Amino acid sequence: MYDISVPKATYERELQRVRRSLALVAENAEISKTKRAKEEEQLRNVEKKLTDELKKQNDHVERILNILKHDKELLFADCSPKLRGTQMARFLQHCILPRAVFTDMDAAFCAHFILLLHQQRTGFFQTVFFFDKLFNDIGTILATLTENEANCLGRFLALVLETVQHWHSDKVVFEKECYRFPGFMTKLHMRNPEATNTESISDGMNYESYRTLCHKWQYRMTRSCLGILDGSNYVMMRNCLIVMIKMLAYFPLIENHIANIEKTVNKVHETEKGRRDDLSLMAASYAGHLRMRKTHTYTESQFHNVIIFHCFLQSILKFFKSILKFSPQVRVVK
Repeated sequence: MYDISVPKATYERELQRVRRSLALVAENAEISKTKRAKEEEQLRNVEKKLTDELKKQNDHVERILNILKHDKELLFADCSPKLRGTQMARFLQHCILPRAVFTDMDAAFCAHFILLLHQQRTGFFQTVFFFDKLFNDIGTILATLTENEANCLGRFLALVLETVQHWHSDKVVFEKECYRFPGFMTKLHMRNPEATNTESISDGMNYESYRTLCHKWQYRMTRSCLGILDGSNYVMMRNCLIVMIKMLAYFPLIENHIANIEKTVNKVHETEKGRRDDLSLMAASYAGHLRMRKTHTYTESQFHNVIIFHCFLQSILKFFKSILKFSPQVRVVK
């Protein structure tokens, strides 16, 4: 993580703590001058070490980011549009998922690295398609995980969803951070809902199209979770509940999805009581956290533009099917 990100807030917090200690020592009239001088020297040494370490860390991260920026056109192969889906699926399967489920720190690194690839406008890195492969069917990923790996996956998904929702929440933010970026370039043609004519947008996904995709991802994850929780596979149900607890801040966000998940989780709580009590307790815990969370929720019409949904859906399905036809299933390689 420290190769691509500097924990500036942590350093600043520690530096402020040291400076407060220096001020307290200087104001303390109860200690001798010798002791005060000794403590001040120790604190100033700590302050200098932290300042030097922060500078070295900044220099190191800047060097790594410059390397990635210099080589950004070489990280992913130039291939036909139909094979780029395969490329994203393999990147997810062989590079991201194995590390994302290793530790919490690795999960955070993977989420930050994906965002970095997008921000640096990495050639042939399709941000939208990568997210689509990730959220399309999380059940295939959950099936092979241990309890600890499920916790890490949940953190990874939560961090990715944080970025997804950040772009979803504000059109200005989306247009600044996503519109016409390589990761959001598509071959889709659709009517611009803000235009009075038949203007087509074929070189970059617009804000309403992205909001509809976000709805699709929320729906797909809801469907996957409901399917798992309605089943009987212990490992799948356990992992699903673990991941859902980790994602609570960003999933589910749509009111009818929330109602369906709450109903199913309560059913698991009652059904597994006295049989598999750990699942029953996990389901009850999730239901409680779901009711108490302060996350903003949406109706269908608030989350995306329902008016253009059906027209857009046909276009987006055609686009993804043309690529998925050549894409392997994603699974964690251990």
